[in-house]
Amino acid sequence: MAFKIDETITITAPKARDTVRLPVTIRWDDGNSAANLRVDPRDPNAEYYGVFVDRAPLGPNRRIESLIGKGDSCRRTPGCPDAAFLARIKVFFTAKPELTLEFLTDLRPSRRGGTKDPHEATIVRMRGDRRVGEAAFLVNYFVDRT
Repeated sequence: MAFKIDETITITAPKARDTVRLPVTIRWDDGNSAANLRVDPRDPNAEYYGVFVDRAPLGPNRRIESLIGKGDSCRRTPGCPDAAFLARIKVFFTAKPELTLEFLTDLRPSRRGGTKDPHEATIVRMRGDRRVGEAAFLVNYFVDRT
């Protein structure tokens, strides 16, 4: 077996283990970016980014529908999952190499001052309603809640 490290996406902000304040903007450079990125999960040719915040990303070649729980009413609702549903499960799609998050759940084990609020974002490439390839690009950072 031969493994290849994919370094085509470089996360430029926040830097790994940086402490940031809200809103936080996640930015990246993509050396393999398609010319006309656009978010349209219904079009099998649309290419864009999936950003998964504080959760595991969609598996390689998996469909967006696999993010919906088996008993979730979204499976029976036309037009679902929409952007609001995806935001509730911390999944965001963007055609730009950046995403601004206005709110993040406080993940500190204790609300006492001085404890760090840890977060992570994972960026993957999407085409149509599927994740493309196995490459995933992750950054861990902290939110200052003072």
